Amino acid sequence: LDLRPLTDSKVLIDALPMAFPGRHLPLEELPSQLHSLQQGEPVLLYCQRGVRSKAGGQLLLKAGFQQVAHLQGG
Repeated sequence: LDLRPLTDSKVLIDALPMAFPGRHLPLEELPSQLHSLQQGEPVLLYCQRGVRSKAGGQLLLKAGFQQVAHLQGG
């Protein structure tokens, strides 16, 4: 799950669709879109530097998601 804002120029999903099957969901939209994610499925979060993915992971864990990981540094 790519948490970068839409203003960031290149979304990783576009560059590596087979390596990272997923979607783009800016961190700012994550709280209102929790219902669209499967709680029983693993979630890998990434962004540009790792700050948004860490914050998104904490939000998901508080919402009851158990299989959450984020890429440190991006």
